[in-house]
Amino acid sequence: MEPTPPVLTPERIDAMLSRMAEICMGAVEEAGVRVKSAPDGETFERAGRTLNSTCRNLRQSIALKLRFDREQAALAAEQRQVAEAQRLEAKKLRDVAVAKRREQVRDRFRDLLWDEYEYENDDAVEMLDGASYRFDLLAEEDPDLLDIPLETLVARIADILGMNDDYSEDDEDAEDEAPETAEADPPSPPGSG
Repeated sequence: MEPTPPVLTPERIDAMLSRMAEICMGAVEEAGVRVKSAPDGETFERAGRTLNSTCRNLRQSIALKLRFDREQAALAAEQRQVAEAQRLEAKKLRDVAVAKRREQVRDRFRDLLWDEYEYENDDAVEMLDGASYRFDLLAEEDPDLLDIPLETLVARIADILGMNDDYSEDDEDAEDEAPETAEADPPSPPGSG
């Protein structure tokens, strides 16, 4: 079975071109030494042709290496442009999805607030704007914001705005008032009723 030839990756091609240029350079130096040490005209002419040939090979090796480097740089630039275009497209799609989710959150808060406040009440409008602002902050901080269920997201923003604290304080006040009422009206003695 024949051995599998090595794969010509860009790195391997680059190394081969560099090695080829080094070999050609060695041949040029060797041919130069032969020209200088030629004992007669015929040997000098033969060494001169060899020198010209090796110099041409060296120039071609260098030209191939430069061309290869330019092509690799152009390919890398093209890949960066494609990646940037994909990133911008993904950002654009996410921005559209975030805007849609913002409207869903606003609508849900509008429903919650109008249950508690009169329509167009300043407090309700302020809380609605606060919910939108908090949503925008969360959208910047949390890349997985769109994966959070709507009700969970609304509850999270409500917690940040302290809306759930208002309900909890009302419940605690009601619990605190109940024992006071019981203490104010002592139980009637048995048999008096």
